[in-house]
Formats: sequence, structure tokens, C-alpha cells
Amino acid sequence: MSIVKKRQIALFGYNNDPAKIAGSLFFIGIICLLSYLSQTFHSLSFLSFLICCSSFLFIALIYKHTIRSFILLIICILGIIFGIKVPFVLVVISTIFYFYFSNKSKLETVLWKASCSLPALIIVINIAGYWGIPGSVVHIWFWSLPTICVLILFYYFFWKREYIVYSLLVICSACTIANEIGLIHFDNECVGVVSDKQNKAFDGVSLCLLKNITDTGSLLFLEEASRRIFTENVNKKWIISLVSTPSLRPEFLLKNALAGEYYVFAEHDNLTSFIGSDSPFNCDSFRRKSPWNVYKPIMNPSLFKASEKDVLYCSNIGCTLKKDLWGYPLVWTYTKLGTPILLAKGLCNKGRRFVYVGDSDPIGDFLAPYNPFWIRSLLGVPNHFEIAKAVLMLLLGFYTIKRIAEQTKWSSCVLPFLVLFFCVVDKFQSDIKPVVDVSISATDNWLSPHYSSNFSSMPKKLAQENLTVVVERKETISKLDIKIVNKKKYKINKIDSSNQCNRRLLILLPGASIITSSGNILIADDVPLGKKTMELQQQKEIVVDDARNLFLDGNLISEMCFMYNNITYVIATGSPQKIEGIHDLLYKK
Repeated sequence: MSIVKKRQIALFGYNNDPAKIAGSLFFIGIICLLSYLSQTFHSLSFLSFLICCSSFLFIALIYKHTIRSFILLIICILGIIFGIKVPFVLVVISTIFYFYFSNKSKLETVLWKASCSLPALIIVINIAGYWGIPGSVVHIWFWSLPTICVLILFYYFFWKREYIVYSLLVICSACTIANEIGLIHFDNECVGVVSDKQNKAFDGVSLCLLKNITDTGSLLFLEEASRRIFTENVNKKWIISLVSTPSLRPEFLLKNALAGEYYVFAEHDNLTSFIGSDSPFNCDSFRRKSPWNVYKPIMNPSLFKASEKDVLYCSNIGCTLKKDLWGYPLVWTYTKLGTPILLAKGLCNKGRRFVYVGDSDPIGDFLAPYNPFWIRSLLGVPNHFEIAKAVLMLLLGFYTIKRIAEQTKWSSCVLPFLVLFFCVVDKFQSDIKPVVDVSISATDNWLSPHYSSNFSSMPKKLAQENLTVVVERKETISKLDIKIVNKKKYKINKIDSSNQCNRRLLILLPGASIITSSGNILIADDVPLGKKTMELQQQKEIVVDDARNLFLDGNLISEMCFMYNNITYVIATGSPQKIEGIHDLLYKK
């Protein structure tokens, strides 16, 4: 090795120490994970994951041999897995690694500070952009690499300042708390604008949508909504579908609306009717071919987390949006060269907020039950558990100071517990207790509601029958609760009793069976019987297509319907989405 190369290695404190090289690789892997986890580059994320884990194992073999070191290594490896969805867990793990498994060379210090600061910096940028500070769109260019490079260069020249990371985490905590306080203060009534057309399309704003996202929402027809928007200084959240109300085009709202927040949804199938030269929407069509429940577009952190709570993120993303320094990005993707393609963005102007989404699918009648958390996050509905996360970030800030970590005996316990606390807090999401007509849940996986051959299209069918529907909500109040079972020996007492309902319908798919609280076993036969009419109560019938026989403790039930505890009916069918008469079961003809 040449003298120059030896001096370069000595400069960074390596001195041919392979453990330090592994430590630096770990921090590089952490930074790549933080950068690419919410991106579409899943191969790079997986490669970064392997770099982190291999670095851990390498150091475990040659560097530290104490029991505590191995316990911390196991916690860190598990934490990396959880950190794929909770970036701040990676910050805690990076801190553990730096305090206990590295000799803190200059390069390791720089990379550690960058890995700790990156998620906090991105959160602060997003919060600042949301409240109207321009320029937040810059950080998403070229896969966020400019932001990372600037951050690393900054710490390279100021790496001896111990309190820089602590200060940024404190700022992030303060911004998170201030953001929640602001969201609580501006959490106004939500209003959906409905077209005046008598035979309006199903892609307009519906009551089913409002029931899923708010308990104080209302629908207004176009004429009344226009009068209030342009003549009254009323702060409300307005949901507008340009497909059904093209007269409320964005440039007209920006010029004439007096107050409020406007959430405008465009559509690639109807571009020519509302796209003008000054419109924030481009006259184009953009669709993703990958499965939406796995490969989502890149989103604002709050939207991404909310989409994880939904059964399925449903949107084809229609038209793209124009890029400008005044707006803040919400949903985007990238070209092969790293240029962002905006799919949703926000804009603050004279105390008003405008949010533009390039697709109306998320608010459609048949998709609304699948996206309550995503729409609520888009509307800026406060999540009080974010304050708990801010407190955890503040606590983490104290333990990023080298002096405290070395002098406090129980700090080695606090840092691993922070990994668990971040994961627990992230599981919570504030929600409402909707009052609806039908609530639906299933023991099987939900697919796209576009699949008419699957039970996943059942909410779509019921919503188009003018019923309000929710899907997989923890607590609801409904007239009818539907549970679709495809498991064998499913115990009926596992059904969530927190959902209040007047009656319950248990639908067994072919081969499924349930065990009642008294020990009886109901089994659904696998032989199709065609269309059958079943009377669930007096003068209330449903028509079950693709019906199947029911067996109670091995005996055939001739009525093909079993009544349990006076309000629960059990039937069997291979196609729950084809059941007819549910609307008439709840309301008179």
C-alpha cells in the first residue's frame, strides 16, 4: 500500500482496523435505508439492509465479546427490521452502534450524525412546507441525494460540535408538537361538494366517504357550495371532485375563494373539461403498473404511515402536477434520472390551503371505505399520538450526547427500550367511531375492489346501493355487521364485540367452519347450489347467488341459514359480493 493511501486511512482513524471499516459501512447502510425506504428502489433498500446486518455480524465476531454486546447486537438487528417502517428506530440503533460498537473515528462520527439527523431534517422540512414555507420541494430531487450530501458535508466540517444532533432532534420535537397544535386549532368541519346533476357518476363526493373520515361532515350541492365559497368568509375543509364539479376549477378557486381549505381531486379520464393554462394539473395521464398494496408511490411521511393503516391503498394516480417552489410535495415518483414526478401537492396562499391530487379514485364511492386513514391524514386531521413520539425524540436527543451516554449507568437500558417505544407508538392512529349502515370485516386478505369475482368488491356494490359502508374498522356503530370467514374452526367469540350493531351476518366461504360459544360446529359445504332465497327475518329476504349447504355438527340445515344469539345469522356462499337484498334488509322497499 502506498504512503498516500496509508495516510488517508490514518486520517479517518482506520489504521487497518477492519472493525472500523465495518462500522463505517453500517452507517452508510443506515443512511441509504433512511433515504430509500419510502422510495421505489426496493433493491437498494434490501442491499442496505444486508450491509447493516453483515456489519453487525462481522463486529460481533472480531470486535466485542461481552454478553451485553451480543444482546445489544440482537436488539439492533431486530430494530433494523422494525425500522423499515419506523425510521426513528434506525436513529436509535445508529446511536447504540456508535456508543457501544465503534471507536468513533472522524468519518464514523460524521456518518453517525448524518444518520441521526436525516429523518429529523426531512420531518422538519415537511412540516415547514405544510404551513406555507416555500422551497420544501427541493429536497425530493434526485432521490433526496442533494439533501444527504449537504448534510454529510456540513457535519464533516462541524463534527466536533457535540450538540448539533441534539439541537436538531429538539427542533424536530418542537416542530412536531407545534404541528399537532396547529392541526387541532384548524380542525374545521369537512364539507363535500356534490354535483347538481340528477344522474351523477359514482366518482363524485359521497356520503360514504364523509362517514369514513369524519363524524361532523356534510354534503352540499354545487350551487349552495359555490355561494358559500365565494361570498362567505367561512373556514371549512372542502372536498371537490373535478369530474363531477368541473366549474370549481383550481385557478378559479385560487382567485376567488375567500377562506378555507380546498382538497381538489382531478382525473385522467376527464382532463379536457377542467384543465386550463393556469391549472396546477398537467394535461397528461400517469399510471403505475405495480401492485398498489405493495409498491406505493413515494409520499409525505404522515401520508405513508396512514396508508399502512388502510386495508389497501387504492389509486391509479391519473394526471401529474406542475412543479413550483411555492408548493409542498405530498405524493410523487421518480424518472430514471431522479427527476420527481409530482402526483399530489399542497399550496398555502393568503391564509387559504389548496391541496391538489391527480386522481379522484381515493374519494370514489367504491374506494372510500378502503382509505379512511389516508384521506384523514391528507385533510390534516390531528393525531394526538404524534405528541408522544415527539417526547420520545426529545428523550433520544439527550442520549445522543456522548458525555451523558458514557456517564449514565442505565443508558444502555433506555436506548434499547426506545426501539420498542417508537414501534408501539407508531401502531396507534387516531380514528373516529363512524355511524354507518354496514360494517364489513374478513379473515382473508382484501384485494382490489375492482375485482368483481372476489368478495373485496362487496363494499363497492353496497356503496353504489346508497348504503354507507366501512371496512375493517376497530369500532363502529352499524345496522348490519358482516363478517366473512374463510378459516376452519374459527371461534365465534373472536368477533370484535366493540362494533355495535343491530344484527350480524356471518358469511362462510366454501370449506370454512366456525365454532360457537356452546361448542357447536358449523361447516360450509364446497358444492355450489346456484341461486337461493333465504328469509332472515319476517318479510325480509336476501338472494344468495352461488349458495352452499350448511352443516351443524354434521347434520344438514335444510333452511341453509342458521340463527345464533337472536341477532346473528350464518349463511354459506362462494360469492358474498353477489348477495342481493341487503339494502332491503335494512330499509323498506
